[in-house]
Amino acid sequence: MQKIYTLSLFLGLLFSTSLLSAQKMTDEKKAEEKLTELVTKISEAEAPGLSEAQKKSAYTIYLDAMVAMSEIRKMKLPSEETDEKLKPIRKEMSKKINMEVLTKEQRQAINASKKDE
Repeated sequence: MQKIYTLSLFLGLLFSTSLLSAQKMTDEKKAEEKLTELVTKISEAEAPGLSEAQKKSAYTIYLDAMVAMSEIRKMKLPSEETDEKLKPIRKEMSKKINMEVLTKEQRQAINASKKDE
């Protein structure tokens, strides 16, 4: 009986750990995709590319935001309420990217390319 209990406990821990890893990988993948989008935007705007330090900072900002958004989505709130809780996270993420990561020249080039669209 003790062996069955121990085995069940072990399998439960293994399963919960793999779920957490899968969620984290999803957040990491989303952060990588957001970084790729940013690199593409900058390239299309013909602005100077991101340095490695900028890429690292942007990835960290994106990952933190993706994790926070995942936590809100896990709450299974009504969509309107979820959207309201996600809005400030997205806004803060954009603000940090614009003010803490991008140079003035990069920001101006991206804004100019948005106006051309």
